[in-house]
Amino acid sequence: MVYLYFLILFIILFSTLSPTVGLIDSGEIIFGINYLNILHPTGYPLFTLLGKIFSFLPFLEPAFKGNLLSFLLGFFTIILLYFLIKKITNDNIVSLIYVTLFSFNNLFWSIVNEIEVYSLTTFLLILLIYLFLKKEEENIFLFTAYVLGVSLTHHLMLLAIVLPMIIYFILKEKKKIFLFIIFFLLGFSLYLYLLIRANSEPIFNWGKPKDFLRLFWHISGKQYRIWSFSLPFNEVINNFVKEINFLIKEMVYVYFLLVIIGIYFLFKKSRELTVILVATIFIGILNSINYSIPDIQPYYLPTFIPLIIFSSYGFSNIKIFLTKITKLLIFFITFLILLISNYQKNNKRNFYLVYDFVYNILKSLPENSLVLTNWWDFYSPSLYLQYLKNFRRDVIIIDKELLRRSFYLDYLRKVYPDLTNKVKSKLEEYEKYLYQFEYNKLKNSWEIQNAYINLLSSFIENKKNKAYLVYLNLNDYDLKTLLVNKKIIPYFLALQIKDTFEYQYYDFKNLRYRKPKKILDERESLIIDYYKNIINANIYFLEKTGEKEKINKLKEILKNF
Repeated sequence: MVYLYFLILFIILFSTLSPTVGLIDSGEIIFGINYLNILHPTGYPLFTLLGKIFSFLPFLEPAFKGNLLSFLLGFFTIILLYFLIKKITNDNIVSLIYVTLFSFNNLFWSIVNEIEVYSLTTFLLILLIYLFLKKEEENIFLFTAYVLGVSLTHHLMLLAIVLPMIIYFILKEKKKIFLFIIFFLLGFSLYLYLLIRANSEPIFNWGKPKDFLRLFWHISGKQYRIWSFSLPFNEVINNFVKEINFLIKEMVYVYFLLVIIGIYFLFKKSRELTVILVATIFIGILNSINYSIPDIQPYYLPTFIPLIIFSSYGFSNIKIFLTKITKLLIFFITFLILLISNYQKNNKRNFYLVYDFVYNILKSLPENSLVLTNWWDFYSPSLYLQYLKNFRRDVIIIDKELLRRSFYLDYLRKVYPDLTNKVKSKLEEYEKYLYQFEYNKLKNSWEIQNAYINLLSSFIENKKNKAYLVYLNLNDYDLKTLLVNKKIIPYFLALQIKDTFEYQYYDFKNLRYRKPKKILDERESLIIDYYKNIINANIYFLEKTGEKEKINKLKEILKNF
């Protein structure tokens, strides 16, 4: 029964796997693992190398190879979770119930149907808990120390479990602590890959971790500290309420109620494991509620997994659930409810929304155009189309937010030498202040902002009449200064920067739009909103010229969104 059920899970989850590039970091990660770039902090050397191995698979699209890696890591995580819960509860059916609860909830499902680093994060977290359960067995101790070190080279959210486990082993295994440190450092030494690779100058060398100081900045996420542990108290409380409400809903309410019972019974059975898991929950919550980013849900994983484990043990100790018929009935009900509720939310089998969106914009632009953007969900997938699909490499795309990092100036010099040579003086002037900023030597913030705007302006001036914006929100502080005496006019799906209000129509019959069949989340819906807004902007300018036929065509197109 168990092996058959794993096959069913495999088929269902695999049927929702995305065929191509997606939102957030998907494009940057696929680009990174194929070119062995340094990825965004913390660098993710293990995931990069695993992804590189997968990139050698024949016949498949580069994005699908990455998505497949994420899926397989997620599936191995499910199998490992089954054996973990079975070891704790000694009950096959209870293990299957909670594997179902874990596999079909939105939090986990959304990270295994396309490439993301969180599938490996989840695997390592569950592996560490499983190894802790087997800590008395021969040779497990040193392997656990190694995995603890490797885990810290992947994602800092794993500190939630790594920290309490390290403290435990230091206090409990004093005689073996020297060996523990050696094997821990052996695992942690994987970060040296970043140092070595950064010095070989990959095309996208995020953070330039070429020396130990910059390596420390990168693995500690220095650039993200502005969003971490700096929030006002009321926002922290709101984040806490938001997280708890999310987790309660993901655990179908009733399973969340069993957590306290599980903590009570598991503490009686294994105080050490219970303390480790409670500490993991506490540190996980502390980290997530003090971090303000749009895609925060994956940061709930270090809290969610221990809650699953506690709930499973609480379930196994409730007498009313002890009959096999009752447990089987609950298993089937859980399976059906979660599958029906969440399948269409996570079904990315024919999901081309992101690919088509970037494709449409790039295809329409004149040769050697410049695009300025502040929208990561446009820029990240554009890296995939340009470098992995070799599509419109002539178009210069600059992420104005990445422009605040010195590594990005090096990237621009490598890939756009003609443009950067033309603005050399402005680039060097800005770089001088950027260096001071990164090394905490900046005395006047006005000077760096002025140099930043001057650099952006010089980009635009050097691409006169071929400069475009792709912005999610035009209420951008820098735009007010940047576009003084300039006009922004819709050009197909982009906004052209011009000196006059002259409007140029681009035929929308060339629009590629494969309507998503899944239920869109908030971030995906922003692309739909962008389509609507930019098409309406085109209609606005067409109404001034009275071109009713084109207006009617655009209104028909709007009905598809």
